[in-house]
Amino acid sequence: MAAVWKEYRLPFSRTYALALGFAFGLATSSPAFSLNGLETLDQHNDCSVSIAAKTIEKSRAGNANANYEIALQYLHTACGDIGVTFLKRAAKSSHPEAAMLIGEMSLEGDIEEQDLGAAATYFRVAAEQDHIKGQRRLGMALLWDGSSSAHVQEALFWLGSAAGAGDTTAALTLGMLHQRGMHGVAQDDCTALYWYEAANLMGFPDHAGFYAKLKIRTGHSCD
Repeated sequence: MAAVWKEYRLPFSRTYALALGFAFGLATSSPAFSLNGLETLDQHNDCSVSIAAKTIEKSRAGNANANYEIALQYLHTACGDIGVTFLKRAAKSSHPEAAMLIGEMSLEGDIEEQDLGAAATYFRVAAEQDHIKGQRRLGMALLWDGSSSAHVQEALFWLGSAAGAGDTTAALTLGMLHQRGMHGVAQDDCTALYWYEAANLMGFPDHAGFYAKLKIRTGHSCD
């Protein structure tokens, strides 16, 4: 993306925040993927997987959709490692769903062990293509990976981008982070109230009273 990423800030208007979202961009270098030791499909004919010749041809030409299709067929077989290889190939070619899946696997430790840095790298591929869940998951991965100022600001940017696009979970997460001062985020009841209100406007039923209780406690001090 061409724009330079800017420091996270609240929108000027609370009323129109959901419509406007966050008009910030983010410039990052391409993620580094390790694709050493790739196997060819011809070497793996004992995994009960039938791949169309045209799909194999497209995969060898670097087609991301073909690599993703092959990955899905291998992942739940005895040759799941081959599925991971093709999933990484598809993610390297900026396939958002492949990036999301390999990101979740890295986060859960389904490949080797949990790797938050790798998860963030893959989620970023999806996030930079305006994948809303990818933006939210990248924000959370950055917070979990450490609480440096740079990580926190970037995490808030991506969570804010997802919330601005209508992701209720991202809005609630931002509310809780600011209300409780978690993961290096400064405690701020007014900012928390803003995000709880945003989630409420998105249709989130405030059964736990996040929004109502905080609004009563802050009174008119956040208006």
